[in-house]
Amino acid sequence: MIDDASKAGQRIGLIATFAPTLQTLPGEFPSSVRLKTAYADGALAALDRGDGEAHVQIVVDAALRLVDCTLLHSFNSASHERRRRSLRQPAREF
Repeated sequence: MIDDASKAGQRIGLIATFAPTLQTLPGEFPSSVRLKTAYADGALAALDRGDGEAHVQIVVDAALRLVDCTLLHSFNSASHERRRRSLRQPAREF
């Protein structure tokens, strides 16, 4: 995921639904990448209670805080599953 993202853009937004991800994952990106992070607070809890719609809305709200990024990745390590959604348009065009 990191290699793909690094090749696709130099201004990358990383959205996490599990807060500790934002302490560890940014250090794995190459120094040439300008990384901005956003925590989708409450998104994981929404999934836990079965509210997928709320989860998506919280992640979208987090993405909107990353308006100057050319590529966004959402990473959920708590579920032990990597889900990547790459948006090849500026975040402000959501």
